[in-house]
Amino acid sequence: MRRVKADTSASPRRAPVKRPWMRPVLVASTALVVLGSAGAGLWWLDREGYIQRTQAQVKNGFVKITSDMGLVVDDITVEGRNRQDGEAILAALGLKRGDPVLPADLDRARLRLETLAWVREATVERLLPGRLHIRLIEREPIALWQRGGRFVLVDRDGTEIAPDLAGEFVHLPVIVGPDAPQHASALFAALAAEPDLALRVKAAVRVGGRRWNVKLDDIVNGIDVRLPEAQTAAAWTRLARLERDHQLLERNLLMIDLRLPDRLVVGAPEDQSVEQGSAKKAKPHDKDA
Repeated sequence: MRRVKADTSASPRRAPVKRPWMRPVLVASTALVVLGSAGAGLWWLDREGYIQRTQAQVKNGFVKITSDMGLVVDDITVEGRNRQDGEAILAALGLKRGDPVLPADLDRARLRLETLAWVREATVERLLPGRLHIRLIEREPIALWQRGGRFVLVDRDGTEIAPDLAGEFVHLPVIVGPDAPQHASALFAALAAEPDLALRVKAAVRVGGRRWNVKLDDIVNGIDVRLPEAQTAAAWTRLARLERDHQLLERNLLMIDLRLPDRLVVGAPEDQSVEQGSAKKAKPHDKDA
């Protein structure tokens, strides 16, 4: 049997990667730290602003040294952008190609980015020698808020995003009411317990800052469903069960009132008869309490 002798000789050590810009940067950074410490300890001796002027000169010299070495912004990459305008991102970043990369205040840039309409969270990384990398988490709209004759997209936090100018989100339900955006997420979470029925919701109106009326199938001619202030999910499940068992929503109804847990009130056109039982006929003009 042939044996292969292993090569036990030491492998050549890999030469370290040379970064010619590192030494001057470290020297300049050390100078800044030393001078900053000295300035902090001797501020009471400085009556002519000498230390402050010297610190500014050192800082400017540091910026010039790093810029002359090529440590400037030469590439800006963005991750996670789907809808936010690219030009708005660059404007909010406040940096452009050719700017010194080391003195850039990335925290301030992040805060500016998070003021943009579609940006929920942002991070900015400095990747030497000259790249800035931006990561975005954009807002996800859940509804169109009807306000003052306008339709504005809102997210699950109730934050106003922007108008739907392109009509990309016409499939989203419309919500109405001054405090509707702040409560829409909880409503849609309750409705999601019955997903097939939830798909039929076209609009939701916040009533008295306490509860919701939802419109099924058609915003204008659909069925109004009056939900209770409490136990919203239970009432919604009750309606879904009635639909599965009795096809309640297939009838020519104008309104279904689910506010009373032991009674179902429905509204139908004047010339239509409604089966009795647990259901009570209500006129279309019944007031909503």
